Amino acid sequence: YAEDYSQIKTLSYTVEYYKDGSKVEADTQTVTENVWINSTQNTLTVKTADINLVDKYGDKFALDYTEPATIPTTIETGKVIKVYYATDNNEDDVPDKYQITITYKVVNGAWNDETTEAKSEVVTLTKDGKWAEDGTGSLSNVPAVGDKPATGYKAGAWAPELPSTVTKDSAKEYTYTYAEDYSQIKTLSYTVEYY
Repeated sequence: YAEDYSQIKTLSYTVEYYKDGSKVEADTQTVTENVWINSTQNTLTVKTADINLVDKYGDKFALDYTEPATIPTTIETGKVIKVYYATDNNEDDVPDKYQITITYKVVNGAWNDETTEAKSEVVTLTKDGKWAEDGTGSLSNVPAVGDKPATGYKAGAWAPELPSTVTKDSAKEYTYTYAEDYSQIKTLSYTVEYY
């Protein structure tokens, strides 16, 4: 008998998208390919251009990771590619769950730039070179301070003391307090008048 290429079987793979760990059913994509029913082919070429790894859910979400970690060029029929996005409220393309916000305050004086309002920085936590909720990060934008005490104060100290690295459990607020300077004095006086 001759081969009948009108008899086919369908190969397929699925792409699933997740937002903050929850599957978005409406965004699931199933890619199919028809092959001859007796074909030994059991893999498909992945249409990588159709997998959104950039901005599927807009500015407030960032790509977190994929399963498998690297999108393959071919995939076995029936397999699933999972694409995970996570909240990114500060829109820096790093999911917020891997970041902490550190706030700096100054008391009894000003920052060296002569401002007094609180300043902050976002620190990304990493472990083994990858984003990690249980990772560590470094403070990189600590405001310069110590040169602008208010009258009656001198250079002081941070409380709590600034750490070399931070984690999710680290203090989120650090205050630089200028110390009292008793070498700065003023003279008080009163006058007694007799009539």
